Amino acid sequence: MQRLRILVAQDMDWMSSLPLASHHIFEFLSTKGHRVTVVDYQDDAGRPKAQIATKYARTFIRHRWRRNSQIQLVRIPRIGKGLIGRLTSFVLSWPFLAAEVRKTDVTVLYSVPTYGLQVVLISRLLRKPILFHSFDVLNKFVRQPELGFMVKLLEKFVYRECEAVVAITPSLANYVEELGARKNYVRIIPNGVDIRRFGASSEEPSPILRDHGLVGKRIILYTGWLYPFSGLDHVLQGIDSSLKAEDVYFVVAGEGELSQTIRAIASKAPRVVFLGRVPFEDVVGLIQGSTLCINPFQEDERSVRAFPNKVLEYMACGKPSLVTPLPGTLEVLGTDSGVLFSELDYFNRALVALINDPIRLSSLGMKARVTAQTRFNLESNSIALLEVIEDLCPKPTEVN
Repeated sequence: MQRLRILVAQDMDWMSSLPLASHHIFEFLSTKGHRVTVVDYQDDAGRPKAQIATKYARTFIRHRWRRNSQIQLVRIPRIGKGLIGRLTSFVLSWPFLAAEVRKTDVTVLYSVPTYGLQVVLISRLLRKPILFHSFDVLNKFVRQPELGFMVKLLEKFVYRECEAVVAITPSLANYVEELGARKNYVRIIPNGVDIRRFGASSEEPSPILRDHGLVGKRIILYTGWLYPFSGLDHVLQGIDSSLKAEDVYFVVAGEGELSQTIRAIASKAPRVVFLGRVPFEDVVGLIQGSTLCINPFQEDERSVRAFPNKVLEYMACGKPSLVTPLPGTLEVLGTDSGVLFSELDYFNRALVALINDPIRLSSLGMKARVTAQTRFNLESNSIALLEVIEDLCPKPTEVN
């Protein structure tokens, strides 16, 4: 097997964010003998208020989410926070990125606004290949909306210059092609889920559910980031009139832009429990202790092409899921995956019907588990991504 030196460049904080697909993929690949270095962008929230600048740092992260994994994390220096921090990082990062690209066989790029331009130009100079891994329409996630147009221009440049682009949905593949990616260089590889973690059964109840007196209750669960388009406010505002049974509770585990709204709804609805952000280690127990999981995303430029990984986590745990039929999700899952689709306008009606149908809940859950195991196994899908990466690196390099 060819052992590669892989550089991963992303503009999110590798340590403070909950594990994303990139964490799972590259920790897994590191256990297969590949040397993985990650350049990230330290979250402002993780820095003391008095700290004006960050220094260059290199750290080894071992066994974080996967046993025997090892990631080398590199922090680029910058001055200031917010937009100023991004701009100074853009200026100061060039020599540090050049040093990292020089030592690697290939770069897997997740970043456009912070490191994309530098990685492309440096890689061209050093004749090193780049793969872009597309999860989202990046220009729609910029915190300063007025900069969205500039980020879209950078996207066009970066996608055009990459030797390969891997998208997680057909809709995202179409999007990168629309922005200039060469069609024969674009591949579609869906995200995967860690079957060993989420598929393992446990007879012990979730400590969080136990602490809230919810063990033995019928639980409708939402996990993950509370985006403005998450649809939860729409669902929860009518939940009391929809759910009559007193043993049914609605549990929300996550944080985000809608946190205050969801907290306010929960304070007035006795059977809505808002947990906020919970440790990743506790997510499996929450899902396994639930009766029905949901993802009621609204149609939004940030949601229609993507595919939320939480749905795969629900499926791997053998839990039935009710989700809205957004294109990215529907085209990846299809209509025979064990996941039930409902438009948001009819979501509560479908939710009530499903929570009161134990036979269908069981049937959907079993089907979902099989689908996750056969089509969305993290290890299999990571190997598929690795094969694309290896095609970009014809000359084997032994890791010392």
